[in-house]
Amino acid sequence: MEQTIVYLGFIGIILLIGIICTAIARKLKLPSFMFLLIVGIVLGNITIKGKPIIYFDSVFLASLAILTLALVIFEASSKFKLKEFDILSWQALKLTMIFFVFLLFFLSIASKFIFPKLSWPLAILFSAAMIGSTPPLFFVSKKIKVFRLLEVEAILNTPLGVVIPFLIADFLAKAKKVTFFGISAQLTSLVQQYIVAIGVGMLLGIIIFKLMQKAYRYRVISQLVILTAAILAYVIAEIFEGSGVLAVTTMGLFFGNVYITHKRKLLEFSETLSYILEIIVFIMIGFTIKISFSPPFIARSLLLFGIFILIRYIVVNIAFRKGFTELEKIFITLNAPKGIAVAALVFSLALKTSMIPDLTLVLDLILLILLYSVVLSTIIVRVSKYFIKIEVTEEEQIKEQTKKKKK
Repeated sequence: MEQTIVYLGFIGIILLIGIICTAIARKLKLPSFMFLLIVGIVLGNITIKGKPIIYFDSVFLASLAILTLALVIFEASSKFKLKEFDILSWQALKLTMIFFVFLLFFLSIASKFIFPKLSWPLAILFSAAMIGSTPPLFFVSKKIKVFRLLEVEAILNTPLGVVIPFLIADFLAKAKKVTFFGISAQLTSLVQQYIVAIGVGMLLGIIIFKLMQKAYRYRVISQLVILTAAILAYVIAEIFEGSGVLAVTTMGLFFGNVYITHKRKLLEFSETLSYILEIIVFIMIGFTIKISFSPPFIARSLLLFGIFILIRYIVVNIAFRKGFTELEKIFITLNAPKGIAVAALVFSLALKTSMIPDLTLVLDLILLILLYSVVLSTIIVRVSKYFIKIEVTEEEQIKEQTKKKKK
């Protein structure tokens, strides 16, 4: 009972700190999760008698990680709607797929060269995680082509940036030794796991669809059904040795592409809960993962981030030979901030560090590049008028978000 009170107290403190950080960030017109992550890192380095001031046991962290991951993946994948695909969506898909291939090949080689300690599977895991992004941090307007492109790109690449790294991590956690013959031996088992995951996701997606058709008037109940289904999809798939991440993604894709009355309102509850979890996750990964801030490590991570930007610039020029000016291409290149999906991935993978050697190094790199990308995007968006001839303001962002909520 005492331990429960302690944990509840810690959560209350984290949420209070998160609210204060968010208020300060909005006042300074800076991304809130950058503040949250920095606060988490500071808290992680404060100890009393050799013990951290805030701590949780592994079971609680695992449960929170699963809940966060399930909600983030479901919310991201449910935004993918085939019927809303237009020319710009196909352009975003083209950019996403070319960028993903280039990252898997060139960034994996670069990360292996800069950090020789990384195995090839971990280098590929890191590169796959780098595809994920969030829309521009201060403004998203469908009236502006560049911002609309970045918004759609984020919708398309988020499931990829979570599912693929998690599948690689699952494989590494179960494989005793990664060799060609080991991979071949486990291939059949992996295919079976993916079939189970897709089957579970589709089944629960159909069940939700049927329930929503009958109970859509009871909005609160319908919202709880969605939340419950997302968690159950993950848990059931894992029980049957499938991929929980893939199951939730499948269910989200199904939910996003079927007609359900007042679907937008039904998702409001999960979005609110996601915001609460965002505060908790960004602070907790800050003090859970001990990032190395040694000058050599920072220098090498900055070099890797520079290579990431260079690869993105090359891909943007390959994908868009026409339709965008050179300055707009540079703006697109420099706007690839990482968000809650990448943070949730890191938080979940942190629980596998004991099973996968050198995974901690990958998580450190992902978090540092998350910080670099957010800082860079914040700067670029503030001077966006030099790239796309429009000044981005927080007032415009608030108006746009208000319009979206009314729809």
